[in-house]
Amino acid sequence: MSRKAAAIAVTLTVLTACAVVFLASPKDDLSAADVFANGAVGPHAMDPVLPVVLPAPTWPPRVVSAFPNTSYFYAFDKIYLFGYIDGTTYTLYNAGGSPIQSGTLNDGEHVAFNILTGVYRLDASDLIAVLVGNAANNIVGYYAVNEHSLAVGNKFYSYQYATGADMKQIAFAYQNGTTIQAFNMDTDVSLGTTTIDAGEHWVLNTVASRDKYIKTIASKPISILNFSDIGYAVPASTGLFSGKLFLGYAGTTSGNADVVVSSFTDGNTVTVTNSTTNAVIFTGTLARGEMWRQTFVDMYFKVESSANVSVNVVPYIGAAGDYHYMSIASDDVGTRIGIDFFFTTVNGQIDVFAYEDATNITVTDTRGTVSPGDDLVAWSGTLDQGGHQMVSSYMTQWHVAADKGVSVFTSFGTQAGSEFIPLYGIILECDNDGDGHDGPQCDGDDCNDWDDTIYPGAEEINCDRIDQDCDGEDQCLCEGPEDCDDGIFCNGAEECDTQTGLCGPGDFPCPDDGLYCTGREQCNETTDACEQKQVPNCPDDGAYCNGDEICDDTLDMCGHTGNPCPDDGVFCNGYEECNELSDTCETNVVCEDDGSFCNGDESCNEAEQTCDHTGNPCPEGEVCVESTDICEAPEGDDDLEPPADDDEEDPGPTPAGEKEEDAGWPEGQVTGGCCGCGDNGTDD
Repeated sequence: MSRKAAAIAVTLTVLTACAVVFLASPKDDLSAADVFANGAVGPHAMDPVLPVVLPAPTWPPRVVSAFPNTSYFYAFDKIYLFGYIDGTTYTLYNAGGSPIQSGTLNDGEHVAFNILTGVYRLDASDLIAVLVGNAANNIVGYYAVNEHSLAVGNKFYSYQYATGADMKQIAFAYQNGTTIQAFNMDTDVSLGTTTIDAGEHWVLNTVASRDKYIKTIASKPISILNFSDIGYAVPASTGLFSGKLFLGYAGTTSGNADVVVSSFTDGNTVTVTNSTTNAVIFTGTLARGEMWRQTFVDMYFKVESSANVSVNVVPYIGAAGDYHYMSIASDDVGTRIGIDFFFTTVNGQIDVFAYEDATNITVTDTRGTVSPGDDLVAWSGTLDQGGHQMVSSYMTQWHVAADKGVSVFTSFGTQAGSEFIPLYGIILECDNDGDGHDGPQCDGDDCNDWDDTIYPGAEEINCDRIDQDCDGEDQCLCEGPEDCDDGIFCNGAEECDTQTGLCGPGDFPCPDDGLYCTGREQCNETTDACEQKQVPNCPDDGAYCNGDEICDDTLDMCGHTGNPCPDDGVFCNGYEECNELSDTCETNVVCEDDGSFCNGDESCNEAEQTCDHTGNPCPEGEVCVESTDICEAPEGDDDLEPPADDDEEDPGPTPAGEKEEDAGWPEGQVTGGCCGCGDNGTDD
């Protein structure tokens, strides 16, 4: 049947003054210049490129009884498999029909394969989740899906890449009091826990969570976005990829995170809000096939609608044509294997896969690139089960219509992009659990179509944290704290308000003590204990003279005890000094010998804290000779009279006939006469 809509004029109110927004219906008579008003950049589209017709894959016959779950898909780089049911067997085929990988997975196990770029088929005996593309690259983004190919649930397995400035895992809650826990899949070590309310989100971005396979469980349904860049479909609150309530994030990717909302019905009222501030960004009415787009940078958002829409965070106008990515288009039901798709692309390719024989398919450029105002059929044909058709894409809006279920992959390049793919055979029933109530995939009222004890009107089990009757709340009329205990240690001990009969949340049992040196307090759900993780390691730097290495809580960093050779305060033993070569403390002599003899010995005066000398070392009357370090009599002492002896009387004149030396002069010393006189005093 035809789902093509005629042009319908719409009136829209844009509440953001500086937003870069465009609205376009399939039949807008707009030129490229009109479409890209308000600051958008780049040409509307390249000239259409003729599609490349590939040989049909030669798949072996499906054995539905043994492998009821199948997916056909386009992929590059790697394929990641996550087991949810013990004993699940799988086989991976290349386009030539050859099995290239097979094995068995139990619940919580995972495996990854390196592959060549191409198309593949995966058969699985039971419920399994499949991630394809370069998930280890830091230019990817994808919502995890569970074993039912649903992106909202209570347990998810996924992979968190190792690098990227904006790398993070984001959990979104749809009900109040949602407790979330994340674990390393391989070690079961807790990566964090929190409790949030409806519309709130929790970001996990730690060193411990990088390059890890992560298990995330929650007390109430959540969705999980592994984000580092754009290129993903946003799930609705039902877990399907079209619906009426969406929570998402458009990250910091150079300003080109285009959020595109596509309507599948006429008269569809759409409201977009900032989920952090609750500020309304847009409200208006969209016709069938009409799209609303705006570029966001680092914003959490909520989309609400009166009828089904799809929401995608993809490169589009902001990418100006070229942007490496991978995404899977959403159909009107949201299973991603359907008959009615609206989506956008940049330069690249569209890969369409059929799941039944004689599937009639039409791929249409709804923006009329060649002739504005007219749709352009890019390809139309028939594919049998497993059939594949690639159509070259450019910057425009597309509609894919089929009379039987198909899946649609969009991509550019093979360097980046990753998505969890849908599996055929597990999401196309209206009443999957057989409880008599259709699920949201068929506009039913069953809030959990995979559990036959949950449906509108079911009997509530008191305080079990499960909404059995689909009224949006868990019945919990408590009489004491034992009625409120959810069995989870890390969300604290629940309390019962006996006046209202309602349970209240507990306090986190491992609060941060505010100390840097004790590390990060973390709750371990496995051991029911508080642990200290990421305790700062202050290794020995090998230096002796800066002291021992210590952790400094005051400065929140590693430091040192300081010089191990402190001054002892005594002046006369010199100053203490650290010797890095010998790892010892040494002292230096304060009052060193100055090499001078004549000032005496050096001595230290502790009281005055000065260096003194003993003084002239020579006896009185002697002269200190510095050059010879000796004491000598003063020069010229031979010309001096002998000192008088006060104790002797003056002998008077020398008697005749006595020699003068007998009168007290030193022997041999001439004291009188004249030069040249003889012994008798006369001239010779």
